[in-house]
Amino acid sequence: MIGDISLDTSSGQTVHNIRLSNAKSYNVIVSTTSSIITNSIPVTVSKGLITLTLSGDPYYDNKEFIISAEVYDHSGTTLENGFGTYTFTLLIEPNAELASNLLTTTGGKGSLSTLIGTIGSFVLSIKESDFLDVTTNTIIVKEGIKDIKTTAKFQQSINTLFELPLTITNKNDAKFNILTTLSITCDTTDLQGESLSIITSNSTASFWIYFTTAGTKKCIVQSSFTVSVSFTFTISSTKVNTDPICNIGITENRCYKCKDAAKKASDETCTCGGNSYYDTTTSLCVCETGFDAVNGFCVQCGWYFKPEEITGYYEEDYKGIIMEFTKQVTQSKEGSCNSIVTVPDSLIENYLSCSWVNTMMLKISFSKIISGEEFYMELDPSLVQYVKSGTCSEDVYELKIKIAAVYDKPTPSASITAPSSLSVGCDADVDIIISTKNVNNDYKYIWSATIDPINNDLTNFISQQTTPSFSINLKSFSIGEVTIFLTIESIAFATKGSSQTIINISGNPEIMAQISVGNSISIKKSDTLNIKPNIINTCGTTGTYNYTWSYSQNDASFNFINFMSKQKRQDKIIIYPNDLNSGIAYEFIVTIISGDIEGSASIIVTVEPNPIEIQFLRSSGSVGNSTDLSIEIQAKDPDDSTAQLKITWLCLEGIIACTDGNNEDLLKNLDITSYELVIPKESLRDTGQIDIEVNAEIKGSVKIKPFQSEINNQKIINVIPEVEAYTGVLFKWTFNPALENGNISNTYPFIYIPPNNLKYGVNYQFNLQMYEAGLEDSAATVFISVTTDIPPECTSFNITEDTGGKYILTGVGCNSDTSLIIIYQYGFVNAKNAIIPLTLPLYTTPVDIKIPSKIDTLALIVCDLTGTCRYYISDVPVSQNSRQLDDTDILVNFAADTVDSDYIPSSIIYYAGIVTEEATYNYLFDTNFEFFSKEEFDSFTFSTFLSTMQALLESSYFVNTTVSDNILANVTLSILDVISNLTISITQEQGDFIIEILAPYLSRIDFDVLREIYEIVAESQMADVLLDGYASCYDGVSTIYRYRNSGDSLRNTSILAGNSSISFYNISGFNDTDVLDIYFTKFAQNDDFFEITFFITGSYENYALILNDGGNATTITVEDNITAQIEGNFNNGTNYKCEYLNGNSWSSNGCNVEDVNESHATLTLSHLSTFRIQVDEGKSCDVGAGPIATMSVIIFLMIFLTVIFVLSDKKVDHPSANNSFLLLYPLTSLFIQQAKLRRVAILMQILTSELLMLTLIGAFHNHFDSPEDKTNNDFDNYYGFQLSRGAAAWALTQVFTIPIFILNAFILKGKPYYLITIPVCIFITVGCFCGLIVMTVFYCLGWTEYWITNWLIFLLFDIATLEIIYSLVFSLFIKVDAYVPTEKDSPTNKSKKDIDKDLSTRRQPMEEEEESEEYEIIANQV
Repeated sequence: MIGDISLDTSSGQTVHNIRLSNAKSYNVIVSTTSSIITNSIPVTVSKGLITLTLSGDPYYDNKEFIISAEVYDHSGTTLENGFGTYTFTLLIEPNAELASNLLTTTGGKGSLSTLIGTIGSFVLSIKESDFLDVTTNTIIVKEGIKDIKTTAKFQQSINTLFELPLTITNKNDAKFNILTTLSITCDTTDLQGESLSIITSNSTASFWIYFTTAGTKKCIVQSSFTVSVSFTFTISSTKVNTDPICNIGITENRCYKCKDAAKKASDETCTCGGNSYYDTTTSLCVCETGFDAVNGFCVQCGWYFKPEEITGYYEEDYKGIIMEFTKQVTQSKEGSCNSIVTVPDSLIENYLSCSWVNTMMLKISFSKIISGEEFYMELDPSLVQYVKSGTCSEDVYELKIKIAAVYDKPTPSASITAPSSLSVGCDADVDIIISTKNVNNDYKYIWSATIDPINNDLTNFISQQTTPSFSINLKSFSIGEVTIFLTIESIAFATKGSSQTIINISGNPEIMAQISVGNSISIKKSDTLNIKPNIINTCGTTGTYNYTWSYSQNDASFNFINFMSKQKRQDKIIIYPNDLNSGIAYEFIVTIISGDIEGSASIIVTVEPNPIEIQFLRSSGSVGNSTDLSIEIQAKDPDDSTAQLKITWLCLEGIIACTDGNNEDLLKNLDITSYELVIPKESLRDTGQIDIEVNAEIKGSVKIKPFQSEINNQKIINVIPEVEAYTGVLFKWTFNPALENGNISNTYPFIYIPPNNLKYGVNYQFNLQMYEAGLEDSAATVFISVTTDIPPECTSFNITEDTGGKYILTGVGCNSDTSLIIIYQYGFVNAKNAIIPLTLPLYTTPVDIKIPSKIDTLALIVCDLTGTCRYYISDVPVSQNSRQLDDTDILVNFAADTVDSDYIPSSIIYYAGIVTEEATYNYLFDTNFEFFSKEEFDSFTFSTFLSTMQALLESSYFVNTTVSDNILANVTLSILDVISNLTISITQEQGDFIIEILAPYLSRIDFDVLREIYEIVAESQMADVLLDGYASCYDGVSTIYRYRNSGDSLRNTSILAGNSSISFYNISGFNDTDVLDIYFTKFAQNDDFFEITFFITGSYENYALILNDGGNATTITVEDNITAQIEGNFNNGTNYKCEYLNGNSWSSNGCNVEDVNESHATLTLSHLSTFRIQVDEGKSCDVGAGPIATMSVIIFLMIFLTVIFVLSDKKVDHPSANNSFLLLYPLTSLFIQQAKLRRVAILMQILTSELLMLTLIGAFHNHFDSPEDKTNNDFDNYYGFQLSRGAAAWALTQVFTIPIFILNAFILKGKPYYLITIPVCIFITVGCFCGLIVMTVFYCLGWTEYWITNWLIFLLFDIATLEIIYSLVFSLFIKVDAYVPTEKDSPTNKSKKDIDKDLSTRRQPMEEEEESEEYEIIANQV
């Protein structure tokens, strides 16, 4: 107790002011010195009150804060300001270190500056016995900034932009990764920069600043955490960038800000801007005449946008920025907008291009996802104006457009790929891979697990993983259940996604497997998906493995039995488009059984609905108003082809409805619910613009169907507009940005762009103009936007050696911005630097396979589902085991390596290189054929198939033997069968590969099979080729070439196929409007073969191109002048000949060798066919004497028998028989004596006819064949086409035989027609004699054998058929009566003198006998 303890008084009263120091009950005793009287007073002291006040948020672990206290009496209203000093101890909960904890008050008030050095939530309190307990509100202490440092140079130049990089650290000198705002101020007013306030969350930041005056600048960088730092800069008076039109430089060659009338180029140099030129006198950019400098731009009266008329925002996928304008932009017709936009330095690295989507929208494309932070992008106002409307103005505005994030920021999709069950009962030493398909450098991966029963070691191991995939050895698991959790956080967008999966661990033996595409996946109803289990561990089984599939989902419309009936393989199912129904999740389960052990794997497939597909048949461009405007759409529901769609058309000009010439609604009274909107020409305003500009000067129109999605740059791109043209128009295509290949023809009304001519992820604008010469300003125009797909990307491709001679091939960090499913195909690089597949397309990485020792470099191809790919190569590391190939127990090892059928191709390739036994080779061969017979062929699988074919043909088994004819036939027929049924086009690389595979065996491959393979390759490669395009495969020996153009372009043209050339001169046989393919192939077997064929494949009329399907090509015949220079290995001085394939024989007609040098043979052709060039050995062949010998016999018989018959019949005046048939049939008639030289005439008839037929057969061989050449043909080939030569000659001979036969027949009537027939026969005989001599000299023996054989056949046929028929017919008309001798004729009644006289009489000249008309032959005509 303190205070007035003792007081003096004279009045008997005192007032004591006392203070009781503690709050409790007291008994105050009062006494006096004058008496011993005392008294006591009970006093209770109430506890005082304390109030604590904090300085307020925020609180940081390295920043002091102030806590204030006020002390009141128990009423809480009276400040105890007269009772001395209090010292209180601050308490903190939970327990943490306070920098200071003693708070002292004087006069009832006090404060303390302190800090809490630990991050967390805390409460401060004072607990004193004399005061009521007091507690503060919860204090949340955050991580604080300790220091802000820079590495900038403090000596800078005037008007030079420089970087002030800052690093922010916390109290532990670690990175400060908390969102903070930094601001910079200086003691001078000339500080300038891109931004003087920056928000950062990654511990770093940079100010880009400059000063416009020289001197010392004291600046302060202040953080929102109250920490600041001071810097002093010394600015010199010299400029770093001395370019006179650069206002603010960055370096000697880089400019930040250009002077008036100048603009910054893409390389950060300055150049004179639009409408200005460089004045050498002032060294400045000066506005051109008629333009004024306004706000740094050279402008004239125009229609300039205001900033508020332009909206900028990120695309939904955050890989592009869209700028929308409220009005039509005049410059949108130019295609490019690169000069309009200025891309910030922070984005320039990933910037691809700027292009117009339509007349009111441009798109800025980037190669990667960008962060989505708001910023301002600058446009050049002088280069972006709206279409003329109202009065022009020179008011130009700086266009810095805010880019906002209007779409939800991308959220990572977390999926886990892991086996659904494992077995620790197999005692296997195998690593189990846990992974996610969603890989991105922007992502942070957080793994965790709960395990029942508890397994702390495994839980801790999983929680420490930070990569997209990791492995756990099977021995780390124990029987129970493991639930694995994954959270994926996007660093750029601060978004996250999560997923979980359960792995059941069994103690029983079990085949362990997992689905390659993951435990769950989402697809569209129109997608195709392969679902295949990968066996992780066989648990000691060696096969055979049986796969049984089931599914769980109550979908009554899904017929699982029918679905499975379409599957070709047990171990894989393929979901085809429309197999599943949208909006349903299907769980597919596969059970794998081998012997008594089984296992299973499962996947949940969620089918998402597709949006309605709408495709405009006209979407942009310029049209005239001389015809109605038709705008048509094609629309469908991909998930339901029978769905009824409701259509409503709208039309806007900017943001207002379209109007006609009377300012009425353009769509008023039109049918706006149909698939085609037709706007009457009367309603189209001249100079009106929607997305389609109307211009009265334009004639005709062009339409293009827009692309509906991103396209694959690695495939051919065709754009075929619908053209309504008129005579004399010109066409011109332009591209923005420019294409990689500048040699693409751009003057057709269509465009063909070969693969790999566009950049990945870039938005291109294809513009087509149709106009009359000199009237380009009145062109009908149309344009479409094309965006290329970006292929997946990997960090690296690693190869590490494994045990058992295997290598682990890993695509590290592979990710795709467009697809969660990535396709991996592993291969090797051959001597020609081509990538040859080792595996099928797989859904997993890594793989563990054996690599043949001859391979030094491997390749990884990564693709998305559209087939857009990127490849990586890596050298095979030097093996510690020297990579020796071991052929011990090949079949056992092969079976072990192919437990998973995905590895059959790579194993075939490996073991084909070491096999030596025929039985083993045949097993590999048969396995390969069986495997691919059950595969669905896409381009990847086809390439793998070809790779295995090559490996089997080049097998080590054939080191000491040759490839058998049977094997070769099976390979070639298999290739033919596969390519005949392919539904995809054969690529250039695949065509070259086929030629390479077959090249060593050309001489042994069936001629027809080889021709068909080459023809199919060429036809397949032409599937997407337009006019003036070609497909070509060439290896220096074989050539496959097919060229396409219109008929009028091909009449006089030349083509170069490999190193061979073909020239056509005024060829005919087709129409000018036909689209023709010239097919040329050349290959060497025993001879050099080549083929030239024309196909009609479509039409091109009135600028409309129509191409038929490949199977609808029509072969035509062209017979005109063709010159061919055919590549080959020829010998100078050697005679060569050319032949064409005529049916099953070779003929030289229509193909002549004009000239030969060491490398080429020059030929002239008069028709198209399959030809061969071979050494001309015709003059050195054995000459056949058969025809001359035959002719000699005939002529000898003719002369000899003529003499005999003349002598024999000179005294005969009547036939010795009266049978008409026997007298008329030549063979029998020769044996009957007859008068008037009739037997001589008959002899001449017979022998001349057959001699003529012999001559004609030789002539037909000469015309249709090449009888001057040697022939390997034997009589096995004597059929059909050979008989035709004899048949033709026999038929033509009848032209001679029939009239001669008739004349000779009427000699029986006494007509002297022998005077005609005998000279004619002599004349024909002389002609045949000369012809036969000439032909026999030049004909080779083999051909004369055919010649004589033909003659003998038809000689017998002639004598045994027609001669008999002729005789029978004429015997009906000519009858010979029997001869009755007269008395005077009887020798017995005549004296010798009379007989002599009679004979003398009969020797009188023939004329006298004819005049006498006293015939002894009596013939009666019926």
